[in-house]
Formats: sequence, C-alpha cells, structure tokens
Amino acid sequence: MPKIALADTLREWESLLTGAKPYADASPLLKEFLAGLEASLDRTRGLDHLRTRLAAESQRATQQLREERENGQEKARQIRSLLRGGLGSTNKELVRFGMRPARGPKGAKMREPLFAKPADPPPEAAVSPEASGDGSEGSPEQT
Repeated sequence: MPKIALADTLREWESLLTGAKPYADASPLLKEFLAGLEASLDRTRGLDHLRTRLAAESQRATQQLREERENGQEKARQIRSLLRGGLGSTNKELVRFGMRPARGPKGAKMREPLFAKPADPPPEAAVSPEASGDGSEGSPEQT
C-alpha cells in the first residue's frame, strides 16, 4: 500500500461520497457501500483527532517529566552537599549515599563530623532482667 497522507485520503473519500450519492437510489449495494465509507470516514476523523490530542498530551507530559526530573536532581545535589559538609568530605560513610570520599593527606587526622551516626536499634532477641520477672540476674543493688 503506497504511503498517502491522511488528509489526501479523507478528501478522496469525501469527493467519492459526494459524487456517488446521486446514484445510491439506483443500487442498494452502492447505498450500502456508501454508508460504510461514510462510517469509516467519521471514525477515521475521530481517531485522527484523538491521535492529535494524545500527541499534545504526551508532549506536555514529557515536558513536565523533564522539569520534575531536573527539580529532583537539584534536590539530590543539595542533600549530597549537606551530607558531605556535615559528615566531612573524607568520611567513609559517604559511600552509603553514593558518594566517593575524598582522599585526605597521609597522616592527617579526620575531623569530627557535624552529623552523628544514627544509633543502631537494640536487638529484639535480648531479654532485659526487668522483663524476666525475678530481677536477680545482673542486678548490682541486691548484693
């Protein structure tokens, strides 16, 4: 099938419908085909409008996606900058955030980070003496 512009096809169908309608009464088969072509013409126009609208929406969504991604990238840069400043540029904890720590000079002392490392949660398997009920284990006050 040769590649023909949709507008050319629609004009051809409209012309054919206009020219053949006067002969529709002479042939029931021609009348049926004309009705089918008219329905195809209407559906094709509707689908073309839908395609145009969806293409415009896709372009808007692509633009919004690009803007939001740039916004997120800027926020990520700000967070990394704060973490690097707070932990120190040579702190090995930076690896957890996808950053490479800077290599400090040999023998240089690392400065104390501004952000303290979060405490590890207590293990849930250990039972405290208060929870056991007798209170006799490990309690220095009862001696």
